[in-house]
Amino acid sequence: MIEKQHGLVNLLRDIRWQISIHLPIGHSYIPQDIIFKVLDSYFENKEISVKILFAELPYSVMGTRHHFDRLIKSNWIELRKSDKDARVKIVLPSSKLLKRLHLLTTNLEKTFFEHQTKLDWISVKLDSLQSQSL
Repeated sequence: MIEKQHGLVNLLRDIRWQISIHLPIGHSYIPQDIIFKVLDSYFENKEISVKILFAELPYSVMGTRHHFDRLIKSNWIELRKSDKDARVKIVLPSSKLLKRLHLLTTNLEKTFFEHQTKLDWISVKLDSLQSQSL
């Protein structure tokens, strides 16, 4: 069991490392949560306005605004006017974000495969040890 947990810790560390390489994640979860919320809306074909995005995140408006503005300035997310109401700004992932997400997905698939292989090996080893002790 300890070996499986150690394998899981290593997998989580690798996931965090891959995310930090491909996405603009610093010392705060706020930019990550903004990106995840924007991507969720994009993949679900739902428009998300700035107002709704800020309301759905569990952070202060001031903290969210700072990270939101940084993501826009560095071209990770984009704004466009709503087709229904020009006063409403819709938040979308940029092509830069979608390209980086593709790279992240490819790298994580490799990481999951490598860790699954290790976890399968650990499970076989543990099963073997358990059967020997019986």
